[in-house]
Amino acid sequence: MLPDRTEPGFDRDSAYAIEPRTQTWSGTFDREDDEDWTTVKLPQSGTLKVTVETDTTRIDPAITLQRDGQAVVRTDTNGDGLPETASMKNAPAGRYYIGVSNAAADGAPPVTGTYTVRLEYITTYADLGEPNGGPLTSAALNPGAASILKGLISSKGDEDWFRFKAPGGRYQWKLDGIPEGSTFKLTVYNKELKLLGQWSSKAKSASLNVLQKLAAGTYYARITADRADRSAYYRFGVMNAD
Repeated sequence: MLPDRTEPGFDRDSAYAIEPRTQTWSGTFDREDDEDWTTVKLPQSGTLKVTVETDTTRIDPAITLQRDGQAVVRTDTNGDGLPETASMKNAPAGRYYIGVSNAAADGAPPVTGTYTVRLEYITTYADLGEPNGGPLTSAALNPGAASILKGLISSKGDEDWFRFKAPGGRYQWKLDGIPEGSTFKLTVYNKELKLLGQWSSKAKSASLNVLQKLAAGTYYARITADRADRSAYYRFGVMNAD
């Protein structure tokens, strides 16, 4: 059995350096209690996802993921021969360490077989709507699917404001692309910033649709969320429902 290409990466200090891009490599466990380490330095924040697959049931893949100077996160949720995945969303720029080991047994012996690692590095999006952090800098909305705008809740406490001049009638506020695990809140005000309504997305729902009757005038919509997520855009618009 030959050592894999990441050797001598048997611990963090000897970790094999790789480029910050999506890529795939294979390895072996050629020593007792073997653990193969790689390191990657992210130039900007993004999503870091590591998936390990194996061609033998003698390997139970386990993944250790650690940002330099932070706590170790170990993932071993599936059984022998099954894929394992670990990920960090909104991972800040900096150095990260990735360890792959065989959790089939304590002090697992050398194994005839290979594992394959797929590293996905997905850089974050820019917030196209900024600055729109208040009524004075709000982004203009026009009714219709062609005028749907994209946005991000790019930091904790971020607020995205939109304004809409309604001729009067029934309208539907449409918010789609809510990131998994996030709860979004839509708040609507009149021109004098009097609260007209507030709605929150439901758990595990990627959309929020609200029907509202509005008199002629100018209205403001504010979007907030319980967490930041720069990995995907949400989409927001208003439709004429008459």
